[in-house]
Amino acid sequence: MKTKRVTIKDIAELAGVSKATASLVLNGRGKELRVAQETRERVLAIAREQHYQPSIHARSLRDNRSHTIGLVVPEITNYGFAVFSHELETLCREAGVQLLISCTDENPGQESVVVNNMIARQVDGLIVASCMHSDADYQKLSEQLPVVLFDRSPSDSALPLVMTDSVTPTAELISRIAPQHADEFWFSAASRGCRRRATGWRGSPRAWPRRGSRCAPSG
Repeated sequence: MKTKRVTIKDIAELAGVSKATASLVLNGRGKELRVAQETRERVLAIAREQHYQPSIHARSLRDNRSHTIGLVVPEITNYGFAVFSHELETLCREAGVQLLISCTDENPGQESVVVNNMIARQVDGLIVASCMHSDADYQKLSEQLPVVLFDRSPSDSALPLVMTDSVTPTAELISRIAPQHADEFWFSAASRGCRRRATGWRGSPRAWPRRGSRCAPSG
């Protein structure tokens, strides 16, 4: 049997106060508007006993915010994205914000679908590791809400971007390994989006110190 959700009206009746008074107390404005301490304590105690939870929809209407952020990643099973998602979810939870996470499977069409779904849910902002070749859609979207790209971005994007320096560490690593493996060795990227690490692999003279060494892409 489905139980009825506890409302402010229910709390007010149980506490013997008006709905307006209960609302002030439950919204944290009771002391400010001089509701008696005994009344405040009674209302809050009953709310705890009844497991009252304020409506997120009412809060969103009042604040004109959904208090949600959308995170779009290409591979949720990728270790780096999994760690990033976990840490971001923790920060959002501590800030009273709900994080919505969607996976694109490195598919631009699927990315468009999940982003549109998040917009329909009225997220307050988007954080995206995009597999798109162009940021035109995100540029237009950024006129409505904040959009931040991370890990990778379409070429020459002017949107805010958060990235690690993959080029220098990769080049330094290969410069140490290459002299010990004269024949060949392989660079295995976690995903096709690892262009900057591949740049470090291919582009630095330090990465290929032996004459005749070269980078030959495979697959």
